[in-house]
Amino acid sequence: MYHSTGVERQRGDSFKDKKLNDNQTKQVLDIFERELEKNLPNIEPIPEAGGPVNEVIQWKGREYPLCLSLTRPISRQVADFYKIISICKECLSENKPMYLSIENE
Repeated sequence: MYHSTGVERQRGDSFKDKKLNDNQTKQVLDIFERELEKNLPNIEPIPEAGGPVNEVIQWKGREYPLCLSLTRPISRQVADFYKIISICKECLSENKPMYLSIENE
């Protein structure tokens, strides 16, 4: 998924883009908000001795530090969900289209 001001495509990429209407964008937003809520309690803790914090997300008044190493798949997934939620909100608030990109076979 990307929004209209986002991803640049490389030549040779074969994607079929479907422009989502506001209602569909809201549905995507709802789905990923639910998934974020479901996965936030399961993010891998940052070691007490300190560890690399690559990203901090703010959700419902709380901060969640995330380490996005390959050994922390839930944290990486939460970061991806948060990015999709941010894109949905931006598209809705700025009346921009959001696209669902499907790779052609």
